[in-house]
Amino acid sequence: MTNPLQTEYPVYANRHENIQIGTPLPPEVEKRIHFAMGDDILLSMKDITAHSGLSDKHYYSLISRGMFPRPLKIGRSSRWRKSDYEAWLNERDINRK
Repeated sequence: MTNPLQTEYPVYANRHENIQIGTPLPPEVEKRIHFAMGDDILLSMKDITAHSGLSDKHYYSLISRGMFPRPLKIGRSSRWRKSDYEAWLNERDINRK
């Protein structure tokens, strides 16, 4: 079974897939994390720009005007839920019709 992210976001989405940092989490914690996030993953701006072909400046302009989802801040990094990004794309597609 192929990972759908490999086709949708081929450049960056799986770059940390096999990297383990620190000690592994206990199985009960892993289950809680998976339950909380589901299959939703976090996308970086590189993931989003690689998928769309638009620049990061364009997206940050949309964010400042309230037209693109605000990122989750993790330290100095910004990440977007894949579901938020896809909902934004679907909304634009509906408005286009």
